[in-house]
Amino acid sequence: MRTLNVLDAMMGMGKTTAMIRYINELPEDRPIIFCTPLLPQVERVQTECTKRHIVAPADEFMTKTANIKVLIQAGLNIATTHALFLRFDEEILELIREKHYTLIVDEAMDVLSLYEISAYDAETIVEKYCTTLDDGQLVWVEQDYDGAFEDYKRDIDTGTVYRYSNSSFVRMCKIEAFEVFDEIFVMTYLFEGHPCKAYFDFNGWTYKQWYVEGNTRDTYRLSETPVTYQYPDYKSLITIKHRFNGSNLETGKAALSLKWFGEHCKGKTEQLAALKRHLATFFRQHGGDGCENNMWTCFKAHRDDLKGSRYANGFVPCNSKATNEFRHKTVLAYPINRYMNPNLVNFISRHGGKLKHNDFALTEMVQWVWRSAIRDGKPITIYIPSDRMYDIFTNWLNSLN
Repeated sequence: MRTLNVLDAMMGMGKTTAMIRYINELPEDRPIIFCTPLLPQVERVQTECTKRHIVAPADEFMTKTANIKVLIQAGLNIATTHALFLRFDEEILELIREKHYTLIVDEAMDVLSLYEISAYDAETIVEKYCTTLDDGQLVWVEQDYDGAFEDYKRDIDTGTVYRYSNSSFVRMCKIEAFEVFDEIFVMTYLFEGHPCKAYFDFNGWTYKQWYVEGNTRDTYRLSETPVTYQYPDYKSLITIKHRFNGSNLETGKAALSLKWFGEHCKGKTEQLAALKRHLATFFRQHGGDGCENNMWTCFKAHRDDLKGSRYANGFVPCNSKATNEFRHKTVLAYPINRYMNPNLVNFISRHGGKLKHNDFALTEMVQWVWRSAIRDGKPITIYIPSDRMYDIFTNWLNSLN
């Protein structure tokens, strides 16, 4: 039975600084791979790990996948992105096992995701070219195939594509990608609500909790002893707008979900128009037209349906994590209601995992909000029209201290 080391602490509590100290203090014969969502964090690790030479895969003379094989063969310390990690092949994994690497993951990875494929292509592949194993994994059986589905065949041959239904596939990282490491740390916040937790659950892993002790950059370090974190008075720093007087906007449990947007954007309904009016009013009252401090989000497929001239340029994707690019933003709108895709929920359930829906919604929302000026302890104002998201966020905010 394998153990995952989990460093679960809120943004701003010094997780990365403490982990960099841990890396600097490791023996030289303990190579590491540091894996983060975005390239700027790769550069930070390279700069701040002063006692360990850390390199990043490059694609100047070969692909990054080929280059990382060279780096691992040499036993070097590596910093890379989640995206590249999820493309590691069998050869890379075997090299990692031989060199006894430690893996450090900044933010929980999207180890489970819907596979992007049309219903027609999925049905054709299932009926003509693949067989399905008992656990749902697809196996391409026509090995001499050369045709329009070549890219799909390549992905299926990696052993990471699973059938959810005839017309829907799920991509799941192979657990071997983690088993080859001697030790693994995951740095995140609200780990319980992330699909990554369900993934390790149904693969039978156990967990060891780690903490950050200290209160300055010079004193942050990892600790196995539980720490009670002291947070700033975020309640006094966050002003929340929930409803407009006389509004007839639907705000109940199912409102403003991805399904709700699909229905109302297709028909260009009065509900969609009302939400756009509220957003325009909110930003006019608190941020000004086109203000560079405005920040809003929506589901990717419906961004153009909801955007307005007063706030269009302030769009930040609802799944944003790890970036500091938006830390100047002080006027925020979160006009969505987050649920995990039901196909992924059912896939997790079939494999014996469980997902806490409100924890997932909270994890995603807090990560998004903390891209803004609140991460530096500065006041923000946020519009949250969904009753469910308002309750989840305010209950969490009230519980912090």
